[in-house]
Amino acid sequence: MIYPLLSLYDGTEFTYTDLQDDGKIIVYVETPDVIDGFHSLECVLPDYAIRNVQGYSESKQNKILEIIKNNVDKIMAQCVTFKEYATLINQIEELTKKVEFYGDSVELLLEEIVDFRLESIGEGKAKPFELSPEAEALMQRNIKGERPASRIIDLRQSSSKE
Repeated sequence: MIYPLLSLYDGTEFTYTDLQDDGKIIVYVETPDVIDGFHSLECVLPDYAIRNVQGYSESKQNKILEIIKNNVDKIMAQCVTFKEYATLINQIEELTKKVEFYGDSVELLLEEIVDFRLESIGEGKAKPFELSPEAEALMQRNIKGERPASRIIDLRQSSSKE
């Protein structure tokens, strides 16, 4: 994805990419020109390597490089934020898979606890809590890492109902 960074009075636009897998960011620079259409170049960060130059003089390239160096903190901070966001999304997806894996056994366990509490209240005395054989077997399968053979809970649906 490409993000805007800076627009100059002469129409020069600075944009940049996400942090690439190789740790590089590409800054694109374009200036409209009545004769050539556009002058453009790319600057690869963090090396500040200029490439694909079209229409810019050496002095103009140096001025552009100075502008990029003055704004590199903004670029890097934003790119790290995007990378962190992507990492968080991946972590949430992994946690969702784990919740789906254990969701049925937790739901069954909660049902057992609610039933136990209702029975205790009805009898007016406390009694020891024991899991049903079905809940105990499901919990043992989960402890061993076996996938329960019941339905999967979709967190997006359950959160929208509340």
